[in-house]
Amino acid sequence: MQQSSQNILFYDTDWNGHHAEFILHLLHYQPSNHQNYIFLLHPNLQPLLKKEGFTSNIYYLTPQDLALLDSYTHPQLRGIQERKILLPFIKKHHISHLFLLYMEYYVFLIFILKFLKKGLHISGIQFMPYYWFPSHSLKAKLRKHWHKFKTQLALINQNVSSIFILNDKTAPKAINKALNRHTYQYLPDPVNMISSATDFKNLLKKNMPPPYRLLVFGHISPKKNLDAILNALALLEKPLQQKIQLLIVGQVDKTYQTHLNIILKKSTTSLKVDIKTIQRYVSKEEMGYIFKNINCLLVPYLDGFKSSGQIGLAAQFQKLVIAPNSGLMSRLVQDYGLGKCVNPSEAYDIANAIKELILQKFQLSPSYQGAEYINERQPNAFAHTIYQAISDIPPS
Repeated sequence: MQQSSQNILFYDTDWNGHHAEFILHLLHYQPSNHQNYIFLLHPNLQPLLKKEGFTSNIYYLTPQDLALLDSYTHPQLRGIQERKILLPFIKKHHISHLFLLYMEYYVFLIFILKFLKKGLHISGIQFMPYYWFPSHSLKAKLRKHWHKFKTQLALINQNVSSIFILNDKTAPKAINKALNRHTYQYLPDPVNMISSATDFKNLLKKNMPPPYRLLVFGHISPKKNLDAILNALALLEKPLQQKIQLLIVGQVDKTYQTHLNIILKKSTTSLKVDIKTIQRYVSKEEMGYIFKNINCLLVPYLDGFKSSGQIGLAAQFQKLVIAPNSGLMSRLVQDYGLGKCVNPSEAYDIANAIKELILQKFQLSPSYQGAEYINERQPNAFAHTIYQAISDIPPS
């Protein structure tokens, strides 16, 4: 068959978090003609992929490639320079289709490839589509228009075949209509089922833990909106504060560490809330134990316009979510009845949601559809959606 002659390259220069998980899903659920799928990845992924038994058609960036990446701090300028990595590889391996796992970095490169590599089909995942960006101020409007301009610039390359948006069924239709294209597609954000069987008693060790555990989880940065969360807890009456343990779990961004130390020191002395931090990467087993033993996941992000895998983790363990009241995260939480949406800029709004949780006015409702949310986002559906789209592109 003609399509079987395609050589399709999956390219990713990152290796943390969902990057590794997405690569594993694509490898685990390759279609039968998997010898046509080639991967060019960060070498830090090599031990994990070897452990999983994946060695065929997988190549890794060289020390020279990594030096090139490290010499540029701006991701999109770096993306342009990555043509020096990609073009020789594409030529050597006769690549007909390039799949970029983080498309935002490569909008300018995609435009340039229109002239440098004619006939090369390009697809990828766009994590931050402009559709959900707010427009409440001049700065916000300029940001939205800038992201829209970059999208339109990339689409000047007519060989852009498919752009996937995680967990979003609304934006692809709206953007396709606005741009008169059929390029954007919905992609289920895979929920990785994790075990909670292992007991990590020392992880959350406390003689008399408060009855309500609230969790802030993941890469700890300003995005987590911890200032507003701590201000919200300060608005609660002291007897309510004494019923709360705030868990902050995850690697801390280097640029945020000093500020985090300051606000935690202040809150530890002024609040009756029990604040516990685990400032490191946690294993999947530890993650399962943590999610099993919380009451609510706090994700009132200021920028809630893209998907978050944490919503799927909370759904797996039937835990409530406090999310922002705008953007994609708001739509997901409301459509599946997963929790409550608040104004992330208003500590008072966050405080009211937490208070309702403690007073049991905020509980799992009859409209809660956590199981449906998970079933629609299995890892095989993620991989199948991508392979189906890129396999339908005829060879040039």
